[in-house]
Amino acid sequence: MKPASPRRSFGSQDLVYRVSGTRWDEALPMGDGCFGAMMHEEEGAFQWTLNHLDLYHAPWNIVEFPSPKFDLRDLARQAEAAHRDLRHPAHQYYAKILNPQEFAGYGTIRRGARLNLGGNFRIETRRPVADAIEFEQRLDPLAATVDARCRWERGELRLRAYVAHGNRTLVIEAESSAPGLVRRLVLRQIPSPYRAASKSGAEGAGFWFTDAFRPLNPKLSPKIRATVAGEVLGFRARVRRGEGVLSAAVPKTARKFTVLLTIAVDESRKDSTAAARRTLADARARGPLELRRRHLRHWRTFWSRARIALSDPFLERLWHLNLYALACSNGEGAREKAQAAGLNGLWDVKNPNGWGSCWYWDVNIQQTYWSCFTANHPELARPFHEGLREYVPAAKRWAREFYEARGIAADFPLPLSHCVWPWCAQILWWGWRYSMDESFLRETAWPVIREVLVFFEDFTRYDRRGRVVLFPSISPEQGPLGPNPTILLAALRYLLQAGIAASARLGENRVQRRQWRRLLARLPPLPVGASAEFGETLRDSEWAAPTLPLAHPSLLMPIYPLAEIGPDATRRMRRLARNTLRYVEARQAIGTFNFGWLSGAASRLGLGDEAARILYEKGVAYLLRPNGLMAEETDRYIQNCHVLSDPLYHPSMMECCGGIVGAINEMLLQSRDGKVRVFPAPPSSWSHARFHRLLAEGAWEISAEWRDGRTTFVEIRALAGGVCRLVVNGRAIPIRLSAGGVRRLALAGAASRPPTRKRSPDGPLCYTTPSRRRVFLGKDATCEYLRGLDNFLFDYQLGDLPVPRATKYKFDFGPANVSRKNYARVVPQQIFHENKIGADFYRVSPNTLYTPILRYGWEDSRGLEAKDRRGPDDLRRDFVGGHGSAIFRLDLPRGQYQFLFLTGDARAESWTEIEAPDAFQWRPRRPLRAGEFALEVLPARRTTDSVLRIVLRGVRARPWRLNALMINRIP
Repeated sequence: MKPASPRRSFGSQDLVYRVSGTRWDEALPMGDGCFGAMMHEEEGAFQWTLNHLDLYHAPWNIVEFPSPKFDLRDLARQAEAAHRDLRHPAHQYYAKILNPQEFAGYGTIRRGARLNLGGNFRIETRRPVADAIEFEQRLDPLAATVDARCRWERGELRLRAYVAHGNRTLVIEAESSAPGLVRRLVLRQIPSPYRAASKSGAEGAGFWFTDAFRPLNPKLSPKIRATVAGEVLGFRARVRRGEGVLSAAVPKTARKFTVLLTIAVDESRKDSTAAARRTLADARARGPLELRRRHLRHWRTFWSRARIALSDPFLERLWHLNLYALACSNGEGAREKAQAAGLNGLWDVKNPNGWGSCWYWDVNIQQTYWSCFTANHPELARPFHEGLREYVPAAKRWAREFYEARGIAADFPLPLSHCVWPWCAQILWWGWRYSMDESFLRETAWPVIREVLVFFEDFTRYDRRGRVVLFPSISPEQGPLGPNPTILLAALRYLLQAGIAASARLGENRVQRRQWRRLLARLPPLPVGASAEFGETLRDSEWAAPTLPLAHPSLLMPIYPLAEIGPDATRRMRRLARNTLRYVEARQAIGTFNFGWLSGAASRLGLGDEAARILYEKGVAYLLRPNGLMAEETDRYIQNCHVLSDPLYHPSMMECCGGIVGAINEMLLQSRDGKVRVFPAPPSSWSHARFHRLLAEGAWEISAEWRDGRTTFVEIRALAGGVCRLVVNGRAIPIRLSAGGVRRLALAGAASRPPTRKRSPDGPLCYTTPSRRRVFLGKDATCEYLRGLDNFLFDYQLGDLPVPRATKYKFDFGPANVSRKNYARVVPQQIFHENKIGADFYRVSPNTLYTPILRYGWEDSRGLEAKDRRGPDDLRRDFVGGHGSAIFRLDLPRGQYQFLFLTGDARAESWTEIEAPDAFQWRPRRPLRAGEFALEVLPARRTTDSVLRIVLRGVRARPWRLNALMINRIP
């Protein structure tokens, strides 16, 4: 197969796996906005889990919510009484007043949510993929394709998969170099509690499942029918039907074939089967070649809109991968608009998950779409704009019934969280500011902005000094029930300014504008407090403690994404903002929506080094999976809400896509305060950076390059025209252009130097964070080895609590005469409580015999050998081994332990079996080739203080090898 996309001057952004056994949570994403798949290789088969947002969201597609049953006056009395009582638990969390029943029982059942997944398609090979001599999976986000290659001794299988844009079809092209490599094709249903009926069918080369699904609430949403259908091109498929399974054997002579798969969703009165078969017939008529041409044309156009190149290839690749993932799953094309991308987009693979992927109002849905404007893809926010308007009738009804007010209830559907609709309306306003499309302003943004502000006309109260009091109100998921949350004041101030500007632009009601100006003038200043630890900072609300523990970074709203406090603020306000950032970082749990918000705020304050550090240390180091997406549970972390839940399968989170792209955008270009700031916060570790056609407010496309600490090139394109207030290298440069105009700036020192052309590294990427954690994009044997070491030795983040690893032993096996090693290059130093240094390695040679004083060693040295291969690193370079069996003895007090074994030989084949009687037994599933190593972690429980005997032996006449052994005690 030829490469799916041509080389580009900005370089490849491929995500590469070079080891088999890709788990479901490492699957590679593809999609067209509302239909897609996650591809992985597990259980001996290449798998695609299909999904469609109309099917996935169907049970939870609810836009009506009952009005609250609270009495506002009674709530206000309770809030004031709690404020006077310094010991009241509601100081920390308003739910102690709003939902006291939540805390009344013994515990809570958290079983997670099950949604409708489309189906699972598999290509099963005759030989295990794990036995392949070479393996590679490669996601090319620039071409939106996944290529897989698997080579055995007697042949090679190549696969290419993509969701054909414009055809709503997953296309899988297979090509074998030898006959008989593929055994069969399988389509499986995925169990759903909402499935009411199911039928399967097959005709010619086509096959399908058609299911009827019940909604979660039959009164609010209709029953739907969905068909998952496929067709095989290239051989005559004979489909066998089983319970929830359709399969077709692949003839040994079929060395090249194509599979087409789709999902059609409709209400029960429609024929989804016929719709699915029409989609496949259209794809078949076009043929794979034309499908691929149209698909590549779409993605070339997409990436021509904006690109970046950084001297930090890790962040550069993350930016491209996450913008690609957002484009694949932003909700475009879905018939049901109310959930947009939802919480998890198309990336759910297994049930049950943590939340149910619907529109979550208190940061998740907003942050998903924050980044698409500066990334020059405002069209990606269209599903948000359409989805928000779906809720308007219910929000107006809420205002009438609960508040006896006009307009849109600002807290719908989260009672008393009045920041919600001003927050969402920001994204409508940005749709106008980044496009300057007056029809969008008039028809889409203005009606919502106006109705939200009309609500505040009725809801707002005033104190004796005539200042606005927004009470009772809350900040999302934290703090007391009280007046004037910071996030609400900032969001309302911004929306009032937007509403006044929009009204004037459209020639709307002058009287109403004057009323909004009065309301704006009477808004109180942001709440400020002070503490010994952080100094003067913003408070989360007027009644919040200055050091309140935080679930959300809500009080950063005036800094980012808004710009009430920015680079041009007074010295006191800039200092207050920096102190606030320190406070939020220190009191904020690690989470999927926190790191991007914190990093963006740091960039707004010009703190590029802090922005990059936070991005890595508060997000990437814990949340990142090898596929470039992030989730609420990884090998290193689990989110607070899930610590005490049932075991769940946590899909990747869409808010992380928006969070990381948005945070990187802020280092490169800012324009929220009316000035277009080029490279406002590049980290000092960057030697160069370049971006092409990022978008600024006012509809200005900006391209620029930064080298050696200064901007060397800028190009401005006017999409709408006007005056661009450019800030470059600390200098303000006003530029007037008509629509379509272009201006290139000749900057000092740049004339004689051509723009940097960059070749991105190919293959998996590894980056070491300031705290010495290694993070990875993609997978190969070395990445997996290093990841295994780090996961075994570094703290595990249990919610907001770091759980240290209690490593009791580290053994390094090899010859006695090997010179002193630098272990820190392979195994980062363990440090506990900042000043307790972790264990060093004990060196074990064949002559290290067990004694009760030494407490570890060989039972007998006969037959043992030790060799030093001098590579590939200080832990894998040498070993102790043999051809017979040997016993390593070790004193262990009673308790629970984890054992990490490292085995392999840089120059020769080996196969090691490890057994501890009554504890564990393990060996690799096949011999390890020369240069291959296996790292395995095994649990053991010791009920008495005793000597553990670990037996090592070779398998099937191969020698055994032991490079290292480490032991953690489990509390």
